[in-house]
Amino acid sequence: MARSFWGLPAMFWAIWVGVLALWVGRFVVPFLSIYLTENLDFTPSTVGIVLAAYGAGGIIASLVAGFLSDRFGRTPVILAGELGAAALILLIPIQDSPAGMTGALFAYGILGHVGGPALNALIVDLVPPTLRERAFSLNALAMNAGFAIGPVIAANLAAVAFWLVFVTQAAVLALTALLLAVVLIPRGVGRRTRVGRPPTMREGYKVVGRDTVFLMFVAAMIAYMTIYAQGTSTLPIAMTNAGFTVAQYSVLLTLNGVLLCVLQIPLIRVFERIASTPIITVGILLTAAGYMVQALAHTWEQYAVAVVLWTIGELGTFPVAAAVVANMAPARYRGLYQGLFGLVFTAGFAVGPLLGGIGLSVLGASTLWWLCALGLGLIAVVVFIVRRGRERRLAQPDLAEDDNFELVPVDASRTRES
Repeated sequence: MARSFWGLPAMFWAIWVGVLALWVGRFVVPFLSIYLTENLDFTPSTVGIVLAAYGAGGIIASLVAGFLSDRFGRTPVILAGELGAAALILLIPIQDSPAGMTGALFAYGILGHVGGPALNALIVDLVPPTLRERAFSLNALAMNAGFAIGPVIAANLAAVAFWLVFVTQAAVLALTALLLAVVLIPRGVGRRTRVGRPPTMREGYKVVGRDTVFLMFVAAMIAYMTIYAQGTSTLPIAMTNAGFTVAQYSVLLTLNGVLLCVLQIPLIRVFERIASTPIITVGILLTAAGYMVQALAHTWEQYAVAVVLWTIGELGTFPVAAAVVANMAPARYRGLYQGLFGLVFTAGFAVGPLLGGIGLSVLGASTLWWLCALGLGLIAVVVFIVRRGRERRLAQPDLAEDDNFELVPVDASRTRES
């Protein structure tokens, strides 16, 4: 496999640029609540129900999309998902009823999340196990940088006309998908070989059902994300109730994004010298420390300290956890495993705001933050206690169960065709 920058194959960097572009283009969802209330006069409760449909679509995609990439190949699933999402985005601004908007966002939630597991599985296909933690950290950098840039573009477009937000995102997704097609298809990257019988969903889920090590790890990470999501769902409400402005909270989000982008690369070298379990455990505990500071905070500066702590905690959890899942997955079911790991984000962001809203209303902000810190501490203990089974798995090579089925990396495809 040809090498390029930092030991990673050239094709990885092509995908990295694609991920960056795709996440720059994901600026519709953060502005949807504003669009639904200001342009369509939906009530806050209706907005909550409508946006929940988008989250439900993401959960379905997590359960199915990864398997589809194992069966049909990574590239077809990526292209179908992104092009389909681009088309569905154009349906959103022509909806004017809650029912129509709910249906459109549910469908968009599915197709908008289909490409993620396939892209992650493609990274696993292309990158050797020893470099996957580095690859997923850089992948997280692309997503964070793109998500930081996108809302700035969307805000300027919305100031002119809100329909431009939808049209521009559709154009970005479609153009990026077409460019990925130009790069991937001629080289045979991400296609399924014609040799052997492809896996079935029933077979895949039987394997997953027996994999208690993987299931326990994913469950712990879903619990972590459910709490972490409070920073972008419940925290702005709590700060507004405490007398802070939306602008002050927005600066905290900017601080979070800047830290993620600035610290990601320096920490890669540090993390590569340490086993995954200590990194993830300390990351979760740092997030807990952030919520403890949040529980005691009364000034903006104190909230900023809390954000710094849980941002650094995020840097030590999600990219490292993604690499752990990549190295635990049987080669035959890499896509399925990445899809189910995607539940960490889709389910966490679906359940987290709901539980946080109830907790804030019933318990108040301070008590909620203390409970979040306690929950994170318990999650860290669980991740550490059950580490042995996970570490035994990570000490083994890829668990390919069927040599007749594989996804063709760049050099292998050329070998078969020559």
